[in-house]
Amino acid sequence: GWCSGTLDNADTLLRSLSVDLRISCVAVDYRKAPEHPFPTPLNDAYASLKWVVENAQLISIDVHRGLIVGGISTGGNLAAAMVQRAMNDPDLRGKITGQVLVTPALLSASAYPVKFKDELLSLEQNSDASILSGELIRLFWETYHGPHASNPEVSPLLAASFEGLPRTYIQINGMDPLRDEAILYNKLLREAGVPTMVDM
Repeated sequence: GWCSGTLDNADTLLRSLSVDLRISCVAVDYRKAPEHPFPTPLNDAYASLKWVVENAQLISIDVHRGLIVGGISTGGNLAAAMVQRAMNDPDLRGKITGQVLVTPALLSASAYPVKFKDELLSLEQNSDASILSGELIRLFWETYHGPHASNPEVSPLLAASFEGLPRTYIQINGMDPLRDEAILYNKLLREAGVPTMVDM
């Protein structure tokens, strides 16, 4: 939730993916809110992404074979925001070939656009979810973004355009309060011509 977690949380998963798929995985730590709110976590993650690209040979990565940015939950938020930011960065434009967003947080609970209100019901429907409640999600969002809820780098679903984004895989949990924003994000990407695949 931008406030907790360590590299150890994803270590076993990333090691398994690395072995099973014969790929290189880089886990990124970033400074956490509330001591370091937006944009610090995103800037830390983005600086790490640029470092990986600039130092690919040093860490035996061939970015010309593919570069996928991904994350789980708030990591999915940071991944989506980084991929969008990279579209306007001459050093990274065109280098990211895919994104993997697992149960991503894509739209602050305090920035729901009126035009999508009928499509964004899961925060209330699943507000009592056992792992992550709606109340806790709101707390994490507020702690992270402060007054910047509508900034597309906080809420990637609010980006002005999705055209040109790389192919995207989204994993959605049907009982997750974040479910509907992921479903809507997939819809908006497809409308913009982005190839997507969803598992729910």
